[in-house]
Amino acid sequence: MSCRVALRLLGVPLPVPATRAACRQHRGLGHLVARHLGVQAQAAQTAEQRPSYLHMPGSDPLLYLSLGQLAERAAARHGRRDAVVAVEEGVRLTYHQLLDKADRLAAGLLRLGLQPGDRVALWGPNTWRWIVTKIAVARAGMVSVDMNPVYLAPEVHHCLSLARVSAVICAERHRGIDFHDLLCTVVPELAGSDPQRGIRSAAMPDLKQVVTMAGTAKPGCLNFDEVLASSSDAEVAELQAHSAAVCPDSGSYIQFSSGTTGKPKAIVLSHKSVVNNGYCNGKRFGLHEKHHSVCLQPPLFHVFGSVVVLSSLLNHGATLVLPTAGYDPARAIEAALAERCTVMTGTPTMYVDLVRAVERRGPGAILHGLELAITGGAPITPELVRKMKNTLGVSRICSVYGLSETSAVVFQGTKDDTLDHTAETVGRLGEHLEAKVVDLEGRMVPFGTPGELWIRGYVNMIEYFQNEKATRETLVNGWVRTGDKFVLYENGYGRIVGRIKDMVIRGGENIYPKEVEDAVAKHPDVAEAEVVGVPDERMGEELCACLKVRDGATVGALDLRKFLEGKIAKYKIPRYVLTLPDFPKTQSGKIQKFKLRQTCAELLGQGKLDDSRAAHA
Repeated sequence: MSCRVALRLLGVPLPVPATRAACRQHRGLGHLVARHLGVQAQAAQTAEQRPSYLHMPGSDPLLYLSLGQLAERAAARHGRRDAVVAVEEGVRLTYHQLLDKADRLAAGLLRLGLQPGDRVALWGPNTWRWIVTKIAVARAGMVSVDMNPVYLAPEVHHCLSLARVSAVICAERHRGIDFHDLLCTVVPELAGSDPQRGIRSAAMPDLKQVVTMAGTAKPGCLNFDEVLASSSDAEVAELQAHSAAVCPDSGSYIQFSSGTTGKPKAIVLSHKSVVNNGYCNGKRFGLHEKHHSVCLQPPLFHVFGSVVVLSSLLNHGATLVLPTAGYDPARAIEAALAERCTVMTGTPTMYVDLVRAVERRGPGAILHGLELAITGGAPITPELVRKMKNTLGVSRICSVYGLSETSAVVFQGTKDDTLDHTAETVGRLGEHLEAKVVDLEGRMVPFGTPGELWIRGYVNMIEYFQNEKATRETLVNGWVRTGDKFVLYENGYGRIVGRIKDMVIRGGENIYPKEVEDAVAKHPDVAEAEVVGVPDERMGEELCACLKVRDGATVGALDLRKFLEGKIAKYKIPRYVLTLPDFPKTQSGKIQKFKLRQTCAELLGQGKLDDSRAAHA
């Protein structure tokens, strides 16, 4: 290869004019090649040695608003535009109507004797009343306690007690759960209480009122629609004046941790963090550029629904489409087509289901109008990225990464991302945020080196409510310790390697399951894959691939080993395979790897795991 060709391939500008004299002036083309390669090597070496700390300045100043004040601003700017379309309920609310209902409900709650700062549990599926209640609680200066609608009695008792809830506003029923009946088991005094005088419970001493969204009255409960209609215009005006004084630094709502490692903790998030995370998210999504209609699949009680989506929409005047109260991919497709949605939201598992649903229904179900698919809650595989583009018809995919303790999103995709960026990273660090990656001793590691991700900025939680010890362990000198094994690059992009506790040490080699999961997911018969470690007397740990396979398919340990040979290092190829109809999940949809590890370890002890070595023998 000539030096001139080499320079072109390297992207180095040739001397102009490219004469012998010019070449002599630059000490020859060969010198340019060597010099360019040397600069590249020196830059790479410098980047490797530079500690992995980044600060991402903001292009716009932060907003100093409460969530209730944000809703008022949205109504002033987009009053006649649809704010919420609840397809299953047949209800459409404009921004003006949404604010009016929220203010009347907020005034009604204050009329009941509830006070600013009181914690109000919001317990139900995705409905228009849920959204009205969320904004009403914020307008009243109270703190919403967002609870999973499929919680059972032990979880309800834990959450109500931990958050010291003053009032519960709940749906009638969802997925076979009767909310009133379940509450009566947790609060035995409820059924015999006088709704007008309130509840006095030995089990829940802080609880004063229960408001039900049911169409008919329930023993001991007030009715949602009656509370909504109970306040006078003067009381509403007083509420509006009160809402203007709510401090953005105060608690907006309590989000419970996922419970993947134990009982959920109560994460307190400020108004300022929720509002600004929604603003920054929405801007990077492009929601500020035009009017978008956004189809919501994740639950509203989770930060994905309430911050990544709802707060973004309030900030930028988009329309929220609720296909149904619960999760249903077929109904999501119908709603997205009928409402001409330009944005779809969901976890990777939800997009796997959407792809399958579109494949079953045929070309008529392809969502050609989708401009953006937002995905979060778990890493996305390269194979799923390709299927979403080819099968769903979406033109852009944006991954988001964060956690409840950081109000939702800290890394996010951009419009300029390549397919590799989307599939291999969690996007770029968000605005107004700092990030660093540290080793086990808290010392920063170089860019490109795995370690624990720490985040600092407006997104940080206030505290774990009533848990000073856990708060001190997670908030360190203003930084949130994420617990995620992460690689940070100098260009602002990041990549999840896995949870620190999920790392597998096999024969002294550190193996991060995410890398193996991505390779396994490329198998044509594998729908989803999770990789965990199981005990091994010789190696310490061996890998077990837990698989969900396509209908009618079979993937054994030997099959998987043959497929992976030559694609990843041999020591990273799982020895065992376990096929499951579904993975154990938290009620917010996160996969509980600790349960997978327990199951695999038990089956291994019983000699029931599919072993590639035994199959080979």
